Amino acid sequence: MKRTKWDWFFAGSVFFGSWAVANTLLSITRYGFDQGVFWWFCNLALIGTAYGLLKKDRGVLLAFLSIACFTQVFWLIDNVYRIATGGNLFGLVEFLYRPGLPLDEFILAHYHYFTLPVCLTALYFLGKSKKRSNAWRIALLLNPLIFAASYFLFPAEQNINCIHTPCLAGSENLTGPLYSLSFWTVIFALHLGALWYWEGLFNGLVRTPARSRNVTRLFAATCLVAIFLGVLDTQVKLAQPALVCAPDTWTKSVRIGCEYTLDHSPGNMVFRYRVTNLTDSQLLCRAEASTQFSTFTLSGDLELAGGESRSFARVLPYPDASVRVVLDATCEAGEPRAIASSAPARLRDAR
Repeated sequence: MKRTKWDWFFAGSVFFGSWAVANTLLSITRYGFDQGVFWWFCNLALIGTAYGLLKKDRGVLLAFLSIACFTQVFWLIDNVYRIATGGNLFGLVEFLYRPGLPLDEFILAHYHYFTLPVCLTALYFLGKSKKRSNAWRIALLLNPLIFAASYFLFPAEQNINCIHTPCLAGSENLTGPLYSLSFWTVIFALHLGALWYWEGLFNGLVRTPARSRNVTRLFAATCLVAIFLGVLDTQVKLAQPALVCAPDTWTKSVRIGCEYTLDHSPGNMVFRYRVTNLTDSQLLCRAEASTQFSTFTLSGDLELAGGESRSFARVLPYPDASVRVVLDATCEAGEPRAIASSAPARLRDAR
């Protein structure tokens, strides 16, 4: 019986496609489709890489490699810097270390280490194209489409693909339509320039058995380094104070529970929670949070129509110790009135 040759492209497409599906579904189920967290270029590049491997499509791989050069290189540098020093260089990976980010999402996010070496290695072994690839058509179509969706379809506070304000720490004051248009124009030009460079490079490469062996060894070594750094990074994450939410609290009139946290600024996070009115009447509610260290008011005067469910947010400092947060709500029927805060909004007292 003739032995079928192992197809590494197909195996890679299954592995990275499964990773992309898991990461995308997690983002949608945890944050909601309307928030667009799954729409970051890095996740889309992972999907594109899996598809390019499956179809052995040079154009797809070239198009996503070219944009990944800008979306992932700085992320990788920032992540390695964080592992080595514990501080932020660009602030791009701060979201990974915020309290409340589940470990599964943290681990899945480390696909960033693999997209570039996988694309580069695959393009090398695909060889020289006899005709111009479809990479230019893909880039000219997908780049504006992805950025337009980032700007128009998803909330500005999520800042998908940095389209509303820079993702670099310290430059958040740049905002508005002029910034968005200028940022997209520069990134689009860099994307096309990188595409021109990579296509010319891979078409001009002379592939020899010795060079192919070296490329394979380099790819294997890169993957081992990526796994090693991922393990180190996980240890860094586990050593930091964590935030865990208790199950939703139910009363006769309301249900209240945590949704998720988002990064806000160094040392601060956005804490999102949802309150659902279980009655047919309008309610005024005060939301409270309790930990093993303190109890404080999240917000007062939360207006909820009968049967309404709403998401609310509060900026809180990072806890300086691991905490378990229990939410509760006190509600009454009536018109809005001031409800005084009973304690500072801190997850742990200073002493």
